[in-house]
Amino acid sequence: MKTLKITYTAFLCCITFFTVNAQNLTAYHDYREYFYVFDNGLTKLLEYLPVQSYQIGGNAIAYIDNSYNLKVYSKGMVTKLDIVPDIKYFATDHLVAYMAAAQLYVFDNSRIKTLSNWVDYYAVGDSLIAFFDQFNQSFQVYYKGKSIVLEDALGEPPVKEFKIGDNTLAYINHTDHFKIFYRGKTTTVMIIDEHMIYRAGKNIVAYVNESTLTFNVFYKGNLYELEAFQPNSFKMGDDMVAYLDNSNYLRVFYDNKIITVITYEPEFYKVVDSIMVYSDQGYFKVFYKGKKYVLENFIPDNYQLDYNSVAWLDQQGWLKIFHKGKTKTLTKFEQLNNYKLTRNTVWYNLDVNTNKVFNNGKIY
Repeated sequence: MKTLKITYTAFLCCITFFTVNAQNLTAYHDYREYFYVFDNGLTKLLEYLPVQSYQIGGNAIAYIDNSYNLKVYSKGMVTKLDIVPDIKYFATDHLVAYMAAAQLYVFDNSRIKTLSNWVDYYAVGDSLIAFFDQFNQSFQVYYKGKSIVLEDALGEPPVKEFKIGDNTLAYINHTDHFKIFYRGKTTTVMIIDEHMIYRAGKNIVAYVNESTLTFNVFYKGNLYELEAFQPNSFKMGDDMVAYLDNSNYLRVFYDNKIITVITYEPEFYKVVDSIMVYSDQGYFKVFYKGKKYVLENFIPDNYQLDYNSVAWLDQQGWLKIFHKGKTKTLTKFEQLNNYKLTRNTVWYNLDVNTNKVFNNGKIY
């Protein structure tokens, strides 16, 4: 464990099935191609005809029905949003955003809002949306029901590049200032010369100082120096960043501490939300909330991770889930056809088209 140096206090100024991210939501087509949603213990039929596509967010399911209508299932109700060919849409933990032609909209708190009538570029996070409004020549962020102008510049793009996390936005403006937007406030971190290596997660942004090559994080309003040398790689999660330091030690910044996971380069490491899985001399292991767990003595070919959970097939082909520090076997001698982990919810299809859902410790 290393002692961190706080360099600055901030706050200056993704049978037929589809399942994506959701807390207690998942969805699937049955053998008749009927479209169902599982919502916190209850299964509901939404459409008799197969939908074109859909995404599942934390509190809503967005989908394009058989007639190309964009709809949202939220709070037990279905709302029709739009009907436009080739519409682009996104469902996150808290928002549903969609693009129709060059217009950008958000469905938030059961209301449709127009963010811009002419958008050049944009990105969608769990609780915010960043976009460049061509009409006003301004770089804006939608956050907590309001659009906030972050940068504007006449005759040139106001930002050179940006990266979005769940609730963080990091960007370089036209005057080469590296800035971070977090919880309604913008922090100017530094001025860069040419290039910046940085990534954003939930409550955290990691970056390499191009002048000193030190590895740093912005975490919940504070700036920390993690390493004196640039890491060989790093990956973002919720409230953490995992990285290989210059000696290829696998380390994790979590809970304001640096934790050394293993002292050699792993075969792989992968971070999604609050979970990191990695190899350790042939063992399949997980790092979760500051602790290390052994899942298997081999590396599964088939595994999925999301939110606080890992789902995988063991050597017998049985489906297992690691959830909040505990492992549970979901199938044994049944024929497993397919499965999908969405947040902490697992949909799986058994035998002759039998659909089951694991959620909150129960099998439905």
